[in-house]
Amino acid sequence: MIGMVKIPSQMPELPLPVLKAVFKRVGDKVGVGDVLFAYESDGAILEETSVLIGTVIASFFKPGDKVSEGTPVLAVLEA
Repeated sequence: MIGMVKIPSQMPELPLPVLKAVFKRVGDKVGVGDVLFAYESDGAILEETSVLIGTVIASFFKPGDKVSEGTPVLAVLEA
């Protein structure tokens, strides 16, 4: 099964989050609790951690990109 790791929901009045860093690349293994990427929202830097176990099979954005809430950043093939 393929799991999508998305930008979490934000308050509608906030500007689009900006991806600051992607810590996992295509082919990397991920486990529960691994930090996958960081993004900036309303001046705060937030990290998204994995709830999946598997392998990254796609990365859709690069640091500096603005990413809408609910948009997948990484795809993980679950183990």
